Amino acid sequence: VAAAIDELEEGDRSLVILRGIEGQPYKDISLLLRKDENALKVQYHRALEKLRKRLPGGIFDEVEGE
Repeated sequence: VAAAIDELEEGDRSLVILRGIEGQPYKDISLLLRKDENALKVQYHRALEKLRKRLPGGIFDEVEGE
């Protein structure tokens, strides 16, 4: 899993770590990364899709895909 996360682009990787692993709220991430919350939600969903394609089935089923 860590290797697949490391292969993501820097912005996606940061977002997956902040939201998916650390559980930071979008509001806080938005302030930190200076991006719109809605844009971050879309980016997070797309980053999870990239990870799902790279990893065996089921590993990310429990991660919220908001």
